[in-house]
Amino acid sequence: MLYFKYIITILFVDGNYKQLKQLDIINSKVSFIDDGTFCDLEQLMELNMAKNFITRLNHNIFGPNKLWKFVISDNMLSDLKDFDINYFPNLKFFDISNNKLKTLPINLLEKLKKDKNFTISAKSNPWNCTNKNWTRLLDTVLFHKFCDDNQPEFVDEMPRFLAIEAPPKPNFISCAFWIAGAFWIGIIVGNIFLIRRTLFRKVNKTKVNQSTQLNFSNNNLPRLIRKTFTNYKQVEHLLIINSRVSFINDGAFYDLKQLKEVNIAKNFIAHLSSKMFGYNSNLRKLVVSDMLNDLDSFDISYFPKLAIFDIINNKIKILPENVLEKLEDDSLIVLIGNNSWDCANKSWSRILNPHLFQKFCINRGSQIFKEMPKFLAMKTPRQTDFPSCTYWIIRGFWVVLLQGIYV
Repeated sequence: MLYFKYIITILFVDGNYKQLKQLDIINSKVSFIDDGTFCDLEQLMELNMAKNFITRLNHNIFGPNKLWKFVISDNMLSDLKDFDINYFPNLKFFDISNNKLKTLPINLLEKLKKDKNFTISAKSNPWNCTNKNWTRLLDTVLFHKFCDDNQPEFVDEMPRFLAIEAPPKPNFISCAFWIAGAFWIGIIVGNIFLIRRTLFRKVNKTKVNQSTQLNFSNNNLPRLIRKTFTNYKQVEHLLIINSRVSFINDGAFYDLKQLKEVNIAKNFIAHLSSKMFGYNSNLRKLVVSDMLNDLDSFDISYFPKLAIFDIINNKIKILPENVLEKLEDDSLIVLIGNNSWDCANKSWSRILNPHLFQKFCINRGSQIFKEMPKFLAMKTPRQTDFPSCTYWIIRGFWVVLLQGIYV
């Protein structure tokens, strides 16, 4: 990586840097970039020119290129009329936030609509939504993002740019029939559960052979082996936090068939192997925060029932492909904050879809994956009463149903 500071005009970049892949010219008082400046940097993949005084951007500053990420935020750009996005076939991320842009050229809008792998950050620009020549190029979703939101979010968070019509807004009166029906169905089903529970009530088990929770936290347990847990086969919740554990043998938890939750945070474990559990483990929650360097030996397929995987505050740079595939499943929540994600690793970043890329490399793992929208192409619902009343129907049904179940 090459870093420059305090350059007013860039005429060319020395040919000695022809193999350069990442270039940062941030907060360097740049006001002008001459045509052909980066022509010799054919291997360049990432260019960051944020926080300068650039007023004009021309695609001719590049020659044939492999540019993948281009950040030119916090400058003084008022338009992009001289910038043709088609000169950058590999570009996946384009940050133009915090400029003075009022419109976007048609070629850039077309790329937004057609390229599912292209992401643009366009926040904090004074978009001119009274310019009809520009707004007529926007479909409904784009118009909402640029003109209805004060701070447009990342454009790839939108459904894939279909022109949709808003369904009619529901109101209580038009939904009265469906709401009443939902309440009565809820009452009937809830009472069925109540009658069933009354007739077939089971006697609570009061005899417990062994505690279902085992807490070894704040101890000195440098090594965990299978014999450590010989007498705790009924344990469901295992806590070994801050106990100076540095190694866990394969099969260490093999005999704990009832185990549902394991928390081994704040130890000295650098590498995590799924073989410390048996295959098809019943584990639902695994917390391994504040210690790991990688997950190279971890296979998520060992845990078909895993619902929460906490890897916060580690030094992990990439996630194995099997974990990324599991993220497509709504049943899994992964907590990924405060890790050293290596977004410059092309062999890894190319297997991230745009939504995962945003979470790892833009938001830096600040969110829980389950909170992501699913980015489905939206279709206009039929203009009938039933879809517009769905919220009231479902809410009424579940309120009464749950009252019947738990009363």
